[in-house]
Amino acid sequence: RITIRNCDLSWIGGGLQYWKTRKDGTRYPVRFGNAIEFWSGARDHLVERNRIWEVYDAALTNQGNGDDSHQINIIYRDNVIWNSEYSFEFWNRPASVVTSNIVFEFNTCVDAGICWSHAQRPNPNGAHLMFYHNPSKTSDFIVRNNIFCRSSDRCTRMWNVWDGAPTLSNNLYWSPDKPIMRWTEKTDYAQSEFVRYQSELRLDQGSFVGEPQFVNPAARDYRLKPGSPAERIGFKPFDYTQAGVYGDPAWVARARSLTYPELVLPPSPPPPPPLTVEEDFELLRDGATPTGMSVYPGSKGGYAGTATDLGAGGSKHCFRVQDAPGQENPWDPHFYYLSLIHIC
Repeated sequence: RITIRNCDLSWIGGGLQYWKTRKDGTRYPVRFGNAIEFWSGARDHLVERNRIWEVYDAALTNQGNGDDSHQINIIYRDNVIWNSEYSFEFWNRPASVVTSNIVFEFNTCVDAGICWSHAQRPNPNGAHLMFYHNPSKTSDFIVRNNIFCRSSDRCTRMWNVWDGAPTLSNNLYWSPDKPIMRWTEKTDYAQSEFVRYQSELRLDQGSFVGEPQFVNPAARDYRLKPGSPAERIGFKPFDYTQAGVYGDPAWVARARSLTYPELVLPPSPPPPPPLTVEEDFELLRDGATPTGMSVYPGSKGGYAGTATDLGAGGSKHCFRVQDAPGQENPWDPHFYYLSLIHIC
């Protein structure tokens, strides 16, 4: 039963926690950084009237992984969020746990992924709603009456079809150059396809596309001008200037006098050199995949792997790619090498 109200949270996260090693032996950095997070078992929490900006990962999130990760009755409302990789992130597992009555409403979310950390991430993928793989038993998960304005990659990323679909309704979107939705990693819906998105997925009924008409977005003044299309979704403006330090006037004045230096990003690094691959397959067993290669045989019995029964020239082995009829994707089977850049 935690309430987090009228707080300013900014410049959060990004520190290197540790390195992880993939199956192919390559390493990548793990960097954390959420502003407000409820991890694993959580219930009866309220997060309201906060200002949150410049966050490495998620401004707001509840997420978990474990047999006790039941997440029930969590409300996020009347928050103003800008320049965070994700405005709201959610996932919960395993399939035996319960997620119920999660409400995200009347929040103003601007410029997801357009933040200090985006270019430094090993996986830049800004989104206002980042819904990673969620196998939990989910019910009454509601996203309504919010403003979602601009992002680096997309407004919403829905990783899988949940056991209990979320209810998205009466939201205002403005994303003229990025998709409104990436659905199950297969389909992107552009803003111009909003009606098709609503019809095919049965999401965001009562929602609209329109520029919010903020008073002065360049100065981070996200109050709404009279006649804003947000009025059509029933958005209720609130005085977010009340967030932050309160109490003794001298104490408040001291906090408000704090200034931040202008953010100056370093120049982009030069592009990496082309990946050089040297592999003759002679030391690999039959059917093996070379180190660093990713292989996709396809959905209908295609094959891609080392063959030890034939070679070219003086070699005894080769890499065999064999098609099969009825493949779902015309490019399968296929393989590729991924050149990895480590960022720490």
